[in-house]
Amino acid sequence: MTTFQFKQHHTQKAIIIAVLYLVIVFFIAYFSLGGINGMADKVNGMGSAKGAGFVVGIVVIAPLFILLRFLNPTVAVDIDDRKMTIRQKGKQDLMIHFNAIDRLELNVKNVNRLDIYDKQNNLLVYLQPNNQPQILQPIINNIVNATGFHAIRGSRKIMGNKIDTLLYSNRVVSPVPVH
Repeated sequence: MTTFQFKQHHTQKAIIIAVLYLVIVFFIAYFSLGGINGMADKVNGMGSAKGAGFVVGIVVIAPLFILLRFLNPTVAVDIDDRKMTIRQKGKQDLMIHFNAIDRLELNVKNVNRLDIYDKQNNLLVYLQPNNQPQILQPIINNIVNATGFHAIRGSRKIMGNKIDTLLYSNRVVSPVPVH
């Protein structure tokens, strides 16, 4: 059995936490520095916009990233020769037998996201590591080697950059470009 452990990226939760955090920081600064004019005076007193930006980055933005790092859930994926088990604190373990998997999609919906679908085209689970995207390829290799899926390569553009997409399936599917 092979085990992979990583922090799962959760976009919706991160956006909500970031917005709430920035609103709270703004109101703390607003009331403690005397409103908008007080904040502007404080920035002017620093001497330069670069210095103010550096201080805001260190004091405000860095703690946000640290907070998000701790709030993203840790996921453990156990894979043996017939199934995979996905464990996450606070959630029930999800066991997926390889014969129930219809296809795997990598980088189709989001970059560094692996979507696993069943035979009825239902999304069983998605895996999107926060800071270890290279962990997806060994997970895919374990599933593909056990099932005999074949890969269909495609690409899509995100912000002007070409991103390779992969679709792993055991069905014969005509290669359709992914947008």
